[in-house]
Amino acid sequence: MKHHLKQHIEEIIKLTDEEFEFILSHFETTNKRKRQYLLQEGEIADKEYWIVKGCLKATFLMKMEKNIFYSSEWKIGG
Repeated sequence: MKHHLKQHIEEIIKLTDEEFEFILSHFETTNKRKRQYLLQEGEIADKEYWIVKGCLKATFLMKMEKNIFYSSEWKIGG
């Protein structure tokens, strides 16, 4: 993960090793199995996720007035 994150950040700004280690200290790594959920219905998204490898399917339902909207989106990590 370190290499991919540093490469992604350095597309915008160059970092010293010390600066990158400070940034990295604010991340935690988690692994998910195929078809495993990041969040279940009713849970609050209190984190942001950066996909290193694989893909993520995001679906949500939003009720506005009497219409229900459904959206599905695929994201592929580097």
